[in-house]
Amino acid sequence: MSFKEAHLRLRSKLKSVEEFKVKPYSRRAAVAVILHGPGLDFEALYVRRVCNPLDPWSGQVAFPGGRCREGDRSIIETAIREVHEETGIELSKLDIVGLMESFYPTNEPELEVVPVVALVKTKPNVRLSSELQEYFWAPINKLSIDSVEVKLSSGELRRVEAYIYEEFIIWGLTARITKSLIEILQAL
Repeated sequence: MSFKEAHLRLRSKLKSVEEFKVKPYSRRAAVAVILHGPGLDFEALYVRRVCNPLDPWSGQVAFPGGRCREGDRSIIETAIREVHEETGIELSKLDIVGLMESFYPTNEPELEVVPVVALVKTKPNVRLSSELQEYFWAPINKLSIDSVEVKLSSGELRRVEAYIYEEFIIWGLTARITKSLIEILQAL
């Protein structure tokens, strides 16, 4: 399948970017689900946050992204800005395929997180900011789900369902987004 055909098929399963406008001081954030791959055999870019006691997602695997700021005119602008700040990747509006349904973190339920899906032809160079300690590309169709014990930011240990890829544990909000992504890709 060609890149263009994969782009069109994926776009048909997502919300259009026009559906989301950033309201001033809104409690929104954008994460970028950056996909690469031949045909529909996609890999997604994941990052691991540095350990920081002030970060509620300290040390966790995530998609690059962050909160909307004053001056962001759309959730797309937020995603593009945050991806560049965190990874040095220059996404363009042409790379954006669409938006997934909103998610709400359990540790901050008033924050609406909008996954912005981008499809890139070639893997971009990644230059990590001080907020991140590493990144990896995971083949979506090879992620396996398991029950694992994780440490919450409070220090409490909890057993959760998570996707496992090599030594990486994808859990929480990122696992919920990944599960939805897998369902979208399976429907193509």
